[in-house]
Amino acid sequence: LREDTLASLPPDCSPLLVRLVRELSAARSFSDLHLETGLPLDTLYLLAGHLAEWGHARVALPLTEESLFALRPDAPTHADSE
Repeated sequence: LREDTLASLPPDCSPLLVRLVRELSAARSFSDLHLETGLPLDTLYLLAGHLAEWGHARVALPLTEESLFALRPDAPTHADSE
């Protein structure tokens, strides 16, 4: 998926956008990305907004130890379920 996104970017796109796509992970918050890449938060927000608008990313709340999830009663929970 990451390679598909990188391949779909125009050749003249910002190198910062390429850098961000390479570093993106569902496990990283904007604060983490800011610290790891050195990109200013406002730049990260702008680039993430572009990726979301183009359908290449979704902004989601980060998972934390306090995150709670609810399963439907009929949800498959065994290891080999799809």
